[in-house]
Amino acid sequence: MPYANHTKSYVGTDPIVLPNGRVYGQERLLEMSKKVGCMEAGKVKDPTTGDVFDEKDMKKVYIM
Repeated sequence: MPYANHTKSYVGTDPIVLPNGRVYGQERLLEMSKKVGCMEAGKVKDPTTGDVFDEKDMKKVYIM
């Protein structure tokens, strides 16, 4: 099995996972969703796929 030694994390300090399995930093995701405009309150948009989810569907990720 391949091994990767990553010395930098590209996930924010507050990682969350969306229902589609993608992980983002919560603060950055909420900021990007607000910039999109026309987003309803309590909704977030996955910047990669364009899928829209309720904020309550986001789950906190704990990286060990």
